[in-house]
Amino acid sequence: MRTIYRTLSEIVAPSHTCLVAWDFLDALLDNSFNREEVISNEANFMGSARSHGIPVVYTRIVALPHHFDSPFAIYKQLKAAGVDSLEDLPAPREYHINERLAPQEHDFVIEKHSWSIFNGTYFENLMRNMGIETIIFTGLSTEKGVDTSARDASARGFYTIVASDCVSAADRELHEAALKTLGRGGACVIESSANIISSWSALVERPEQIGSTGRAERTQRERQPG
Repeated sequence: MRTIYRTLSEIVAPSHTCLVAWDFLDALLDNSFNREEVISNEANFMGSARSHGIPVVYTRIVALPHHFDSPFAIYKQLKAAGVDSLEDLPAPREYHINERLAPQEHDFVIEKHSWSIFNGTYFENLMRNMGIETIIFTGLSTEKGVDTSARDASARGFYTIVASDCVSAADRELHEAALKTLGRGGACVIESSANIISSWSALVERPEQIGSTGRAERTQRERQPG
């Protein structure tokens, strides 16, 4: 018998869902095409998630010292900085999570240095330890870390959702293209935070929709001959 969640309410049931707040950092938000809107949407979404007991995991960029970084990463940094030598690169900067979206007491912050939340971190162990089956991604930038992490989560077997109004980027066109390819390509589910919140509220109002442990009822599909 396998658990197959079919509806949004089943997929995002609080008992097996985690919310990822990917790089809500001032340095990225200041260049976002919709800074105030995405901050407001995320604050509301986080509040609802916490009220339903859903764990919130933040990420924060912590750049590696240049001599520990990969040659390709250094190449990209040289190109972005417009310099030719490692000695001319500026020292790695420190990134800060926006104070309006600051982590609260029971939230968790993962420091990372790549575009995937799984690369070089213990994130997957945390998810497996907590029995998490669904990961909802929010944050910046849509076409970089959100896209990469969402695809990685899907490839590892997690139900994967991107909250479309809680992600952003510096370039609106790239942001919209990333959401389109993620959704149409089947890598994950693209859904608004309002619809997800409504699903949480519906489960509270009609708890019979979920099992006694808070999980969606298990279903089994029998294979038909031929």
